[in-house]
Amino acid sequence: MVNRVYLVLALSYLLLACGPAQAATQGPRTLTSADIARIEMVTSAQVSPKGDQVAYEVLVQRDPLKDKDGAARKELHVLRPDGTTRRYIGGKKQTVSGVRWTPAGDAISFVAKRDGDKKPALYRIPVDGGEARRALSHDEGIRSYDWHPDGHQVAYLAKDPMEEGQKKLRDKGFDANVYEESARPTSVWLGSTEGGDPRKLELKGSASELHWSPSGESLAIALAPSALIDDHYMAREVTVVSAKDGKVLARVENPGKLGGVAWSPDGKHLAIVSGENINDPSAGRLKVVPATGGKPTELLKGYKGAIHQALWIDNETLLYLASEGTHSVLGKIRKDGADNEVLHRDDAAVYQGLSLSQDAKAAALVASTPKSPRNLYGWSVGAQAPEKKTTLNPWLAEVELGDQKTIRYAARDGKEIEGILVHPVGNKKGNAAPMIVMVHGGPESHYRNGWLTWYSSPGQIAAGQGYAIFYPNYRGSTGRGVPFSRVSQGDPAGAEFDDIVDGVDHLVKMGVAKKNKVGITGGSYGGYASAWGATYYTDRFAASAVFVGV
Repeated sequence: MVNRVYLVLALSYLLLACGPAQAATQGPRTLTSADIARIEMVTSAQVSPKGDQVAYEVLVQRDPLKDKDGAARKELHVLRPDGTTRRYIGGKKQTVSGVRWTPAGDAISFVAKRDGDKKPALYRIPVDGGEARRALSHDEGIRSYDWHPDGHQVAYLAKDPMEEGQKKLRDKGFDANVYEESARPTSVWLGSTEGGDPRKLELKGSASELHWSPSGESLAIALAPSALIDDHYMAREVTVVSAKDGKVLARVENPGKLGGVAWSPDGKHLAIVSGENINDPSAGRLKVVPATGGKPTELLKGYKGAIHQALWIDNETLLYLASEGTHSVLGKIRKDGADNEVLHRDDAAVYQGLSLSQDAKAAALVASTPKSPRNLYGWSVGAQAPEKKTTLNPWLAEVELGDQKTIRYAARDGKEIEGILVHPVGNKKGNAAPMIVMVHGGPESHYRNGWLTWYSSPGQIAAGQGYAIFYPNYRGSTGRGVPFSRVSQGDPAGAEFDDIVDGVDHLVKMGVAKKNKVGITGGSYGGYASAWGATYYTDRFAASAVFVGV
């Protein structure tokens, strides 16, 4: 909370240094920093096995002027067959995570720390009504889980217990969190809602993801050699183990970074999203491997985009969600890489969190647009476009927002660079305005053309005060294929920073930005870029706000 306050102050100074942008006159109602603290958004969605309902999580923020410091809470809501929505779990003292449907579809499960719980436990709530009841608990708390097909057994992840020496130090007041020195591995446990003690699978390493096979006889688990962050990022591999005794049945030789994992309906194959190789900055390639293990086969070689998620439609076909530049794509492809087909390409909404019904005919997604934070969308697979199902933050209809669009420009060496530009509210004549450059972190990430305003990004708040905001996807960004995301490697503070400045020059030349009134900000790698902009490029930027840089 304190860091956020400092950041808001820093961004305020940045606005002052680049402005004033417009006089304080009676005009349209624009977005304010206070508005950001009241925005609600859908964070995940799970379609029911039958495809007739959707359980989804809604993030609700604390009131910074009334509530105690702490994380935002998440509520459980359900979209019912008649199209109406209902809140199942909510209130200031309740928060949920890991919302899933039970295999039979008669209940919704979630992880929460409720009255009487020392640690987060697994709960079930009947769809047709009734109270949520604890289904399973663990001394160290349940982090994530997956239901066995029988609906009674549960595989879940839990941290290993703290060593006795650490406990004694903690009890004496030594509660400093020394980075990675106190990191504890995460283990896989098997429990039952019908009672009995849970059973730990004795596996080497630290687990971070797990999925039951369709037969319920084995598990696909993402394992890293240790709990260290470098191992989590770079050394996780998919391992198939027997649920009976934890015996390793197969190892997948996936290289580098690992994304999601999904079993084929017949249990003979695994689809994974991973890096192309160990030097790929992100997990964005779609691959398939036999459940017996080995080296995965990449399905979309040379794809000029980034795969975010893949799920099986049937034993031969995969449905995938991807980014191509700043836009979202939904497509399908055979497991042998043939018959790739784009089912929907969207320039108006940015999608994430794809979920499929048992027959793979109904899907749920989470999506944002330039005018709206994330809402729930439903999709009949193969239909023209997903359909918006919720309208959170209806008050935004009364707020005037700046126009937002994807732009492209040539860097000094001729390479085409993409970015997103938000125009000042009410700037219909295209007059040059003070501008803020918002640099993304990573650099293995990229901006997509959805909602781009939050506590650490001035976005529409600045647009409402007369500023243009530029979000560059400089070289090294994802979403445009592996070669583009790797082209900045071995060139620290080089061409990727030139891309940012070249974008500023392009917008100055277009008459969008005032040359002597440009500020720069960003977090993580974006903070590093902002520090570089405040020193090496001090003649180009009037102000800089560095957030969580080096």
